[in-house]
Amino acid sequence: MLASSWIAVTVDVDRSTEFTVDDINQYSELCDLGGDYEFLNVLVPALDASGSVVVYIQKDNSVATVPTILTTFKSNGIGHFVLQTGTGAGGLAAIFRVGSCQYLRMRVNADQADDVVFYVRGFNRN
Repeated sequence: MLASSWIAVTVDVDRSTEFTVDDINQYSELCDLGGDYEFLNVLVPALDASGSVVVYIQKDNSVATVPTILTTFKSNGIGHFVLQTGTGAGGLAAIFRVGSCQYLRMRVNADQADDVVFYVRGFNRN
């Protein structure tokens, strides 16, 4: 499959914690893309607290699994795929290379006071 459908992924500040060190004001619910995809297109909404938007991946669909930050190797060391955004700066789109990922969570490294909905779509090169 070349692309998934658009999926709403919510940082739901009212949900129960699901995994060790879960911060419901920063992590989204678990997202199942429905298949393994190399890339992830993310529509970033307006945030009420500025921060870095980061993709965390999981090996399975258990809500208790602790997600792993998506990391890339660069010539000068390792780094994270991250999009820095400001308060209220919605309407952004970012593409992350997730390397054959099906399960993931979005994270904003700043507490959000209200629910925040990202839209994500996995895709592969044709």
